[in-house]
Amino acid sequence: KIILKGKKYDNKLVMTRLEEPTDPKTYYKSILDKMVESSLFGGFYLFVNDDTLCIANIVDRTMRISYEDRDEKGDTIVESESLAFIYTPTGFKLYEPFEYIAMDMKESVTMENFEWNSEKKSFVCTDAGVNVVFEGYVDPNFELYYEDYLGEWTCKYTAGSTKKSVKVQVVEEVKNKSVRLKGLTFDILMNYDAVLGRLIFYGQRVGTWNGVSVDAASWQVTAPGNLNTSSNYGMVTSWNKKESPMVLTWEDRGTWQYKVLGFILWANGGEYKGGGDSRFAYISMER
Repeated sequence: KIILKGKKYDNKLVMTRLEEPTDPKTYYKSILDKMVESSLFGGFYLFVNDDTLCIANIVDRTMRISYEDRDEKGDTIVESESLAFIYTPTGFKLYEPFEYIAMDMKESVTMENFEWNSEKKSFVCTDAGVNVVFEGYVDPNFELYYEDYLGEWTCKYTAGSTKKSVKVQVVEEVKNKSVRLKGLTFDILMNYDAVLGRLIFYGQRVGTWNGVSVDAASWQVTAPGNLNTSSNYGMVTSWNKKESPMVLTWEDRGTWQYKVLGFILWANGGEYKGGGDSRFAYISMER
């Protein structure tokens, strides 16, 4: 091994010689396969010695867990940990061993190396004498997987007093994280909520017109018709639970005091007038 240590923060980088013969493309594909398969789950149940102790989720290659413990007075408290890790061809490895001891456990458990079990949809600890499993779960309100959204849709919306229906394409932006909606006046980015299996529209910059920026602003639609370009506000899709026709209704995200039912293209303090529709209300997508 070659071990490198950062001069400023003492972060450690360990370089380990690969076993020969190793094809780089095959090696990285095996890692990508684990990332893609495990990312389909909204979170994981953490089992220690066959007991379910908490729920964890993966965010930016960090396993975040929260669990109950007791303080010095014996009162119940919630502890949270963020465990950095790297994916490996077989599963993942924590940045450093993690010693876990939760409420009423007599002995701590130290974990570091995990192997992905495709049949059980779980990361199983491979450290000697350690019985720890991260088992993937799907939220009961889960709707659709990332791939289900990709492809052609018919987008319906109201523009002013006119009802419109146009063909749009949902294409991959960042796999399992975001998509690009193409076919409206400007392309729209939407995030993918892996926990609930929904697409999220948020206020965003979509392009330029006559030298000024154009934003897709979350719109109240009903009087007084408030607008906001903040990415904190927007809409989420809601599936009608049918395969044919499959309908996605854009509903209020619930993060603003006003109910968002559409968006307006907004440029330099005024409504965009550069061609194509600028108002999109009561949106749905169907195929």
